[in-house]
Amino acid sequence: MSADLGLALVSDPEGDHSADLVFIHGLGGHRSRTFTNKHSEFWPPWLNQAIPKVRVWTYGYNAKAILGSEDDLSLHATKLLRALVADNVGRKKGKSSNRDRPVRPVIFLAHSLGGIVVKKAMVIASSPGQSWSYLFSTSPAVIFMGTPHRGSYWAQRLFMATALSQAFLPRSEFLHVLRDRSSMLATLAEQFNSVWGKKQVLCFRETARVGGIGMIVEPKYAVTNCRKEVVIDVVNCDHHQICKPESMQSPLFLSMVKHVELFLKSSGPPSPGLKPTRTKSNERHKDHSAAKPVEKSRPGGKAKSARKEKSKGRTKERTRPVEKVIAVENIRPVISFNPPKPPRAPRNVLVKARPLPKPPKSQPTSQSPSQSASVRSLPIRAPSEPPPPPPPPTRSHSAPGAKKSEPRLGLLLRYLAGC
Repeated sequence: MSADLGLALVSDPEGDHSADLVFIHGLGGHRSRTFTNKHSEFWPPWLNQAIPKVRVWTYGYNAKAILGSEDDLSLHATKLLRALVADNVGRKKGKSSNRDRPVRPVIFLAHSLGGIVVKKAMVIASSPGQSWSYLFSTSPAVIFMGTPHRGSYWAQRLFMATALSQAFLPRSEFLHVLRDRSSMLATLAEQFNSVWGKKQVLCFRETARVGGIGMIVEPKYAVTNCRKEVVIDVVNCDHHQICKPESMQSPLFLSMVKHVELFLKSSGPPSPGLKPTRTKSNERHKDHSAAKPVEKSRPGGKAKSARKEKSKGRTKERTRPVEKVIAVENIRPVISFNPPKPPRAPRNVLVKARPLPKPPKSQPTSQSPSQSASVRSLPIRAPSEPPPPPPPPTRSHSAPGAKKSEPRLGLLLRYLAGC
C-alpha cells in the first residue's frame, strides 16, 4: 500500500482515550495536504489540544479525477470499514480480543467526496452481524465540510469533458457519482436518512467562489435534510478553505470544537438507529394472550370507551411529527422573490389583434424654381481628410462562451490536483 493511502494515526493521548475522530479527504485530495492551511500547519492535532483524551486519525484513498481508481463507491466504503476495524478504531486499548473490548464513540469529519464515502460506509455498517457493525452503533454524529449531497455542476462538466478521453485517460468512477442531481446520490441520501434516524449531523457550507471557477457546491446541495441537522455557513470561505482553519482562534475551528464536545456529551449509550416498534407491541400482545384466555363477549359501555381513548392516544403518539432542528450561524439574509404569474386566457376564445394605425403620409412641399436653382448651383467640394477605416468584423456570441469553458476546466483540474 502506498504511503499516502490507508489509515494514519495523528495524535494518541496517554492512557485510555474517550473518543476517536477520523478525517477523510475529498475528490483529488490527500490525507495530509487537504487539512493543511495556508500557513503550512496540519491542524487536526489541534483537536487533541482543545479536547483532551481524544484520538485523531486521517484516512487516505485514491480519489483522483483522472487516472484514478475504477472501484465503485461501495468498495471504497468497505475498504474504509476494514481499515477502521483493523486498527481498533472505536474500541478501548488493550491486549484482549476486539469483541471483548468496550467501545468508544467515533465521529467522522469529511470534506467534499469524503462525506459521500462516510454515508455509504454507515449504510453498510448499519446491517447487524458484521465485524464493523459496532462502528455504526457507536457513532453519535458526522461532520460534513462542503459535501455535495445532491451532486455538483462542475463535476457534471468535468464528466462530460473527459468523455472523449476515456479511451486513453481513464477517469475515476467518482465523477459518475458526483454528477449534478445524480440518481445514485439521491438513493444514498434516502438510505442514509432512514438509517441515521435521530443522530446528529453538522454541515459546513461554503459561501465564496473559487477564483476562475465559481461555486463548487451550491448551498442547497450541501445539506442532508436529516432530522437533527445543524447547518453553518462559513462566511468568506470557499470549497478549498472550508477544511483549513487558519488558527485555533478562527470561528471555523471554535465552532467545530464546540459541536464535537456537544456530540460526545450527548452520545451516552450506543443507539441502534431506527427500528420498527411493532415487534414489541406484538410480543406484549402474545404474552397477554397466553396468560389469559380470550373472552368472546364484547366489552360494553365504559370499557369500550376507555379502550377507544387509549387507542386514540397511541395513534396520536405514533403519528406525532418529529421537529427538524436546524441552527444556522453566520448566514446572510436571503430574499426570495416569486413574481406573480400572468393570467391565462380562457380556452376556445379567439382573440383578434387590432391593426396598428398607419403613419400619416408626408405631403410634398412645393419649391419655387428660384430655390431649386440656387440649390443646384452650389458647388460640391471633396473632403480634405481621408475616409475613416471600416469597423472590425463583429464576433459571434457563441464562440466566446465555448472558449471560456476550456480554461475553466483546466483551472478545475489544477485545483483538484492541489487539494
